[in-house]
Amino acid sequence: MNNREDSAHISDPQQFVTKLRRVIDNTSSAIGNEYFRCLAEQLSEAFNVEYVTIAEPVSSSSRMRTLAYYYRDSIVPNIEYESLDTPCENVSKNEITFYPHNLQSLFPKDEFLAEINAESYLAMPFKASDGQHLGHICLISTQPMDRNIYDEYLLKIICARLSAECIRMQAEQQLIHNATHD
Repeated sequence: MNNREDSAHISDPQQFVTKLRRVIDNTSSAIGNEYFRCLAEQLSEAFNVEYVTIAEPVSSSSRMRTLAYYYRDSIVPNIEYESLDTPCENVSKNEITFYPHNLQSLFPKDEFLAEINAESYLAMPFKASDGQHLGHICLISTQPMDRNIYDEYLLKIICARLSAECIRMQAEQQLIHNATHD
């Protein structure tokens, strides 16, 4: 159940701690795909946004695949999408990507933004310790979005955990592969 009424944007340190604690408490026991789905739902509540994706790059650098896709109060099946001419295109190059309003006018070729009546966008990449781009978190709202330093802190902490989870899953997949192949 989502409680949007207490999901105001973080504006002071105490609210930041409360929201961080809620996200951590509600995701700490999950791993793998369950973690990604649970995190997407928690981020929707914490940032009061309708859409959250956690995505990773696929073979071509412009294609992305969602690890979790939270869309209007529920997890939906993962998708693969082209990031060219979308707000996601430059996320891997920036520490944070933020469009507080008028998102559709900035990306007129992105039909999805028009379809969902998107107004604002906040995203942050998560990377391996060597700087390799592992993916990004993307938050989209149908309302203008305010940004403050606590939003960035929260996303940075979450991106560190996301990086660790992706690396853990890659190592697990490699172990399984090694165990089943000569």
